[in-house]
Amino acid sequence: MVDQILAEIDKDDDIGLEVDWDWEEDGEQNDTACTFSTVATSLPEWLADLRNFDHSSCKDFGPRFGAWGKSACGSLPSIISDVLAESKEASGGKSGTKPLVSSRYVVKLMDEIEHNMLNKLLRELRGSRRLTLLAPTCRSLAFQVGSTTHYVQIAANLAMRGAQEELYSRIFDLKGNHLWKYRKADSKNDFVMKDVDFKATFPKGINISQVMLPGKHLSQDSYVGEEAADFFARTLYTDGKLLARLGLMDYSLLVHVTSVTGRSGLTALNTDKPTAYAVIRTGGEDELFLLSFGIIDLLMHESENRGFMNKLAFTMTLSECRVTELDPIPAFPYWIRFCRMFGMRMAYSNSKGTCTSCLHERRSQSYTYFPSAWALKHAQEHHSCNASRGR
Repeated sequence: MVDQILAEIDKDDDIGLEVDWDWEEDGEQNDTACTFSTVATSLPEWLADLRNFDHSSCKDFGPRFGAWGKSACGSLPSIISDVLAESKEASGGKSGTKPLVSSRYVVKLMDEIEHNMLNKLLRELRGSRRLTLLAPTCRSLAFQVGSTTHYVQIAANLAMRGAQEELYSRIFDLKGNHLWKYRKADSKNDFVMKDVDFKATFPKGINISQVMLPGKHLSQDSYVGEEAADFFARTLYTDGKLLARLGLMDYSLLVHVTSVTGRSGLTALNTDKPTAYAVIRTGGEDELFLLSFGIIDLLMHESENRGFMNKLAFTMTLSECRVTELDPIPAFPYWIRFCRMFGMRMAYSNSKGTCTSCLHERRSQSYTYFPSAWALKHAQEHHSCNASRGR
């Protein structure tokens, strides 16, 4: 059913941009985690124990995420050294274990469902040559402690290095839900800002003027002007479509926005991740900002966490993706709501057979996070109930 809908909504075979090379070694990899037995009881101790094991067979999954993953993911010994030397605990985490965050990597514990979803995603990406903004998974590990298996993901850190010295630096976790009050950060407890904060900070959105991506042989590829904004929207669209097809939802677009005033070397410190320039008016003057960005938290399946309030809201509104809907929601409508960030309007048929749109906002409340000509063209298209139901 989902594939039929996707085929009707997106008939552009080349909508996702591809690179002109692939990584030969990727075809030889399997998708399983490296497993180690240990008596250690904490995440830092497990990583330290890896120094005593033969991990030469542990697969580097970075190349499956294109040149970004190839550039961002180092050897396992270098990852361990980096994380143990400078990591700090972040908030959240599974089973009370907080993720470890260094300037280059994020190491977190996964439950078994997330581990299985990661395997599914890695299989889907094997041999892919499409440019992606999915945050790269560098390694998938499993630690056997007695009769219990603990699953660990090592991913690239999207936040910019050197930005803490800037006059302005903010990190936003965006889900496309700028009208829901719980998508606003707590000023006392939250380090990461959310959708409501983004809209308040950038009431006219952010117009991206140049996108820089890690390229082949550690060079950078660049998109400028209208092509930059279009690339950003198209890639987010196709990445979200892939996640919807896999039944994944609750992911976010993480965006780090920092002023580059008086700091021209900031870009050179972050060539291992996607970045972009944008001119934003602040205090009546135009100011140049640098952004880093990527899609994070990719591993929640739509069958998880379907609480009573979600089901009640669906029943009352005959919708599964209204702007005020609580998260989580099913994968396909979640993707449609995610597309709101660059101004797209799409309709679809939900499980009750009702043709709905996630974006029936009043004109006064309409808001586009990242405008682009490509998204505007698609925003003007309307898919009928018959088309959206795959008929």
